[in-house]
Amino acid sequence: MGYNSELDGIAEGIATVLEELLEDNIHWQLADFEQEGFDYNFLCEVVTELTITKMYNKLQNKHDC
Repeated sequence: MGYNSELDGIAEGIATVLEELLEDNIHWQLADFEQEGFDYNFLCEVVTELTITKMYNKLQNKHDC
């Protein structure tokens, strides 16, 4: 197995764990959010996308230094 495919496997495993942790944390955070009139799944999707975007932007800023 090549170096890149090994790293890809490691990244895939980490992504799976982070996705589970992210989902758990979003549910926990939304428990205190007034949800009446909102579709809960939509809220989860919005928060997930915002979170990943913020993480991506932070990573990009690290590369700009």
